[in-house]
Amino acid sequence: LPWAAVASWMARLHEEADAAAVRTPLPPEPDRARVEDFLIRVRRASAA
Repeated sequence: LPWAAVASWMARLHEEADAAAVRTPLPPEPDRARVEDFLIRVRRASAA
């Protein structure tokens, strides 16, 4: 691919990501305690 095509594709992906970020159902910050709890439970289960 020519660099111009790559640059155009990157710009389009950037615009799409920005648009998706505006309407995402995700919270602004992850629930770190919940994620950590999940990871600990998964690791314990796989070690058992």
